[in-house]
Amino acid sequence: MVVIGKKEGFITPDKKVFNFINKNNLINNVIFTGYVEDQYLPDIYQKAKMFIFPSLYEGFGLPILEAMASKTLVLSSNLTSLPEVSLDNALYFNPLDTEELKDLIVKEIYSDNSIKIELAYNHSKKFTWQKSAEEHINIFEKVI
Repeated sequence: MVVIGKKEGFITPDKKVFNFINKNNLINNVIFTGYVEDQYLPDIYQKAKMFIFPSLYEGFGLPILEAMASKTLVLSSNLTSLPEVSLDNALYFNPLDTEELKDLIVKEIYSDNSIKIELAYNHSKKFTWQKSAEEHINIFEKVI
């Protein structure tokens, strides 16, 4: 398993995770990459079997859209704005229910998700920086 980002300095660090990794001798099976520059993310997403996003506090969901744009299956937290952004194009789980997440991962590892991945890829194309800029300009013009 590869965890993108550093393990030190999580906004909500959970020492139990690191204790579990050490106690179960998984240190060689879980990689914390540290900071990854944006230019490398598409390659990482494309090589992943799935992208798991157990966020409790995400504001929009850009990482989910990046994974979808890279044709990677998305398993997402069902909290915050994530279902609103992804609609039916991700598989959702309660990020506080580890058994639910484990069951979903095991089920999806052996599933053919090619149709869901293609639909998610098409969904991700609806979100562009150009469109975002145009919508912001429209809002600013209405306010002014």
